[in-house]
Amino acid sequence: SFDYNQVQQWLLQTVELKKAIEQGLMPALDSFFDIEDILKQAEIEGAFLDTVMLFKMYQTLSAGFTLWLFAGDLDEEEYPELKTLYHKVEFPKSLLLQLEKVFDADGEIKDSASKALKEIRQEQRIEGGRLRSIVQKAFKQAQKDGYVPEGSSVSVREDRMVIPVNASHKRHLKGFVHDESSSGNIVYMEPVESLETNNKLRELQLAERREIHRILLELTGLARTNIYAVKSSVLFLSLLDFIWAKAK
Repeated sequence: SFDYNQVQQWLLQTVELKKAIEQGLMPALDSFFDIEDILKQAEIEGAFLDTVMLFKMYQTLSAGFTLWLFAGDLDEEEYPELKTLYHKVEFPKSLLLQLEKVFDADGEIKDSASKALKEIRQEQRIEGGRLRSIVQKAFKQAQKDGYVPEGSSVSVREDRMVIPVNASHKRHLKGFVHDESSSGNIVYMEPVESLETNNKLRELQLAERREIHRILLELTGLARTNIYAVKSSVLFLSLLDFIWAKAK
């Protein structure tokens, strides 16, 4: 820049942040991202942000919130330039709280993201336990009858729990064939006793998917209504990060 006042302001920002670092006031930051493209998509009416996009937004806003709180705690007289940047930010706290409610630290959607999701997942665990019990019982009986290859165990094919059975014995076991080995010597069968429970689990998986889609759609809408504040926070974060780099 050839503008004296602009250059002076930039230098003062750097000096102030350098002092804050030396005084141990600067917080450690978690990962954050350039989410410009995500925000462009969020602005489109009816758009849908997926889990990865929204988690990146969550991580970026979390880092921005940490810096925003840091700047808010600085003394106005000692850090006038950093406080000026702080006062320009309109932080979307309601959006951050909702994202925090939905995502865990690994980017997975929490059971507590909604009441419906919690109930669905609780039912999944119950039905999953029931299914394992049914299939293990059928597997042990098939083992006892000599239908199962030696050293084999229960496995999963096409999202269904199945028993490996010697092809020559497949007619002796009541169930449905879902797959076979490359040689054709072994078939993978779903015991007839587990069909109803397997179907129930499939229904629950679809219900879970629908509920997660609803939650993500709701979050996308919330991001859209807070888009100005999100952009303001991301700009603040990027500026502080740049000043921090100069101060270091």
